[in-house]
Amino acid sequence: MRDLWYKISKPGLVLFLAGTALLYLSLPDTIISFKPPKSFEDVMATGGSAGDHVQGQVPFLLDSFAVEQTWTENRSNNSVTPKKNSRYYFVLPADDGYLGVSVGSSSSSEAKKLADQTYGYLSGGAMPSATLVIDGRISQMEDDLASMFRRELKNTYGLSSQEISDMGPLMMIEPRAFTTIRVFCGAGAILFLTGIFLLTRYWREMNRYIN
Repeated sequence: MRDLWYKISKPGLVLFLAGTALLYLSLPDTIISFKPPKSFEDVMATGGSAGDHVQGQVPFLLDSFAVEQTWTENRSNNSVTPKKNSRYYFVLPADDGYLGVSVGSSSSSEAKKLADQTYGYLSGGAMPSATLVIDGRISQMEDDLASMFRRELKNTYGLSSQEISDMGPLMMIEPRAFTTIRVFCGAGAILFLTGIFLLTRYWREMNRYIN
């Protein structure tokens, strides 16, 4: 075991592990980013599945069913920063069911306006004019959000537990910074391959030296 450790290039190992970590975090979304995107009109008409790429202007939104709050705790003086609403979760009609839509705080104003205008339109008003553009993916909801989503579908939209169950796994449209993710994926690939190269070269040199 000790001889094996001597044969491993330490810089190569660091680069290999760093590249592996970056690829693990960025490769799935990079693959999604290259898929032909669905428009929100497509999703509303036919639904969506986990791993779909969704891009475009959101034409309608319904109620917000959850808000994510963030704050910072300083244990040295037991202080806590005021809570901030960092993310909002809305309901989107899709096919015969509903999807969740995740919206960051920077876009929350337009999202709320779009939801209000949607209900105005459903009551006979004008088409919504608020502009909310999202480039993202569809993924399965986390358990805590799924629980709140089910409660919203029951209490606000009158769906039964069986009707919600018939929708299958609950899905969320999540905005993603695909350009940045591709950069991280490329960097991860470079680090990974460089690490492999250094590990292989050092291994061969040490074997020649030992033998």
